[in-house]
Amino acid sequence: MCTVSYSNGPHGRIITSTRDENVSRAKAIPPKLYRHGQQTICYPKDPSKGGTWMAIRKDGWVAVLLNGALEPFKSEPHHIKSRGMIMLELMRHPNFLWLLKQTDFHNMAPFTLLLSSVDRLIEVRWNDQKATFGELDVNQSHIWSSATLYDKKTSQRKESIFREFLNLTNGSPLPRDIFRLHKGQFQRLGTDVLHKNGKNIISVSITQAQPDKKGFSLDYEPLAPTVCKKAESSIYS
Repeated sequence: MCTVSYSNGPHGRIITSTRDENVSRAKAIPPKLYRHGQQTICYPKDPSKGGTWMAIRKDGWVAVLLNGALEPFKSEPHHIKSRGMIMLELMRHPNFLWLLKQTDFHNMAPFTLLLSSVDRLIEVRWNDQKATFGELDVNQSHIWSSATLYDKKTSQRKESIFREFLNLTNGSPLPRDIFRLHKGQFQRLGTDVLHKNGKNIISVSITQAQPDKKGFSLDYEPLAPTVCKKAESSIYS
C-alpha cells in the first residue's frame, strides 16, 4: 500500500502497487474472484481483516489504497474502521462514487484512495479531518508514495526516477518493465528506491492491474527481502 504508479498509453491502463508491510504481518492471499452483492471483484486479501489494498471490478474500475494522506500520522484510538474493508464496501456498490461522497471517514486512519476507469482517474485523500476529491488526467502517468513510510525527499526522488523511466521507455512502458521498476530491477535504470528493504518494514508484494475491453488481468508477485518468487497471474474476461 505504499508505492503506486499509473500509466495509460499504447499498452492500455497499467496500475501497479508495491505493498510495504511489517515482517510480522500474515502473508496475503493471492488474487481471486469474489462475489460482493451484484459485483464480481478480483483482489488479493489481507487474511487478518479480510480487506485489500487493490481491487478490480469486471466493469474495469480499479481501486488502490495507500496509507496516509500528505503527512505522516499516528494511530489514534478512534481509528477502528479498516481502510482495506471500506474499499470493498465501496466497490460492491453499483454507484460507489455517490456512496464515496456520503461516507463518514472519521473512524478511519488517514489514507489516499485512487479510482481508475477508462475515462476517469480520481484521487481521494482523507487526512483525519476532511476528505478532498480530485480528478487527474487519465492520459498522463502518475506515481504516489505513502506518507507514512516515505518522507518528502524520498517521494520526490521516486518521482524523478519514475520520470526518467518514462523517458527511457518513450512514455510507453510495457507492463513487465513497470513491474521490474517497482522491483528495482529495471535493466536500464538499476535503482531499488521503489523497493523497501528495512529492518521491520519491507516490500512484501507487487500487484499489477491491466483492464481492457476484453476483460482484465491482475498479476501478483509475493516478494522476499532478497529473493523474488515467480509471479502469479490471473486473467479474466
